[in-house]
Amino acid sequence: MKKQTGMVLGLLGAMCLSAGQAQEKSTPNGWVAECVGRVSLEIPGKYEVGATPVEQLLQEQRGFTSGYIPSNFQDGQSASYSAIGYQGQVLISHRLSTETLKQLQSAVQAEEQRAFKYVAQQNKLSKNGRVVIERLGIAPHHGDAHRTDNLLKVKLFADSHFMSYTRSGPDEKWDSEGKPFFESFIAGIHARPNGDVPGQSGVCMPYFFIADNGTQRHFVGTTFRLIAHPDVTIFLEDKLSGEIDPKTQDASKFTSDYITDSFWTYYGEYGKIKVKSLWSLPVYRHTQLAGQKALESFARIQREDGEEDFGYFSTARGDPNSKEYRPDLRFYVIRQAKHAKDKGIEPIGKEAFLKMAQAIAASVKRRPTTPN
Repeated sequence: MKKQTGMVLGLLGAMCLSAGQAQEKSTPNGWVAECVGRVSLEIPGKYEVGATPVEQLLQEQRGFTSGYIPSNFQDGQSASYSAIGYQGQVLISHRLSTETLKQLQSAVQAEEQRAFKYVAQQNKLSKNGRVVIERLGIAPHHGDAHRTDNLLKVKLFADSHFMSYTRSGPDEKWDSEGKPFFESFIAGIHARPNGDVPGQSGVCMPYFFIADNGTQRHFVGTTFRLIAHPDVTIFLEDKLSGEIDPKTQDASKFTSDYITDSFWTYYGEYGKIKVKSLWSLPVYRHTQLAGQKALESFARIQREDGEEDFGYFSTARGDPNSKEYRPDLRFYVIRQAKHAKDKGIEPIGKEAFLKMAQAIAASVKRRPTTPN
């Protein structure tokens, strides 16, 4: 017999609030406050967070990876939409054992030694000027940082987590741009436990937070999985909105309609998984995310093995010219019943799922510390 958790019953009871009450508090009491980038949300109960697998981090230190690096949960389930950029690529681990931390520390030291050796060899052979490589101080943090011309690499160990950061820029601007950015990065970063929403301006990432002045280019996409309902994953992405260049970019591809179409097409693996709206016309409905105009959609997902699931997706196009922070936002909640059934838990039902998804979406807000 499958276990029926109390979360679903609690959701249904808490969501039977009057319209006036729902406006005063967008999610039921007892949910957990979280933050992603420069926005916040509330999550119904305890959760896990997707992060970079340690195998990928070890490969990266050894120079064996390039391009897309996937994220997952600690049991291996994919969290493939998770990705972080902060003027460069950010990779963050799950909580690691002492033995694994030692492995990574050795890999980081070896990577730095290879870099210095390679540059020394190149400078001996070069007739076109010398490559600059130098170690950079990261006190009071633990780890390593160095730059090769304007290629910056920072490796940090904090609270049993590991962060790998890479940023590149014009070589001639290290003193004027690269170095001030690095110093600000080191001064602002610190470990952040799950559920801790800092009361200062900055960017939330899984297990870390970077305090800043609110202007740094970034995107943070984080995937959460409910512990009481392992069939439910929640994703939120906050991205600094940018201007569209009409000479090189198609403005129609930045609309909420196009982004919604693209999400469901990609999620359906271009036809391998059948996705069909559970709403009659209009299948995309107007709503709000963090006070911005948005679209929402609700779909039935028929997987290759015949299992039927549900998905909710909402997106808002930001405004780079707004006086207040208005980012590009993407949000989804997906049910994959298999992950609950495998643990003897009854998957969440369709109506409870939709109410939960819309309640979480309604909780997404710009953090009050975001500079205007």
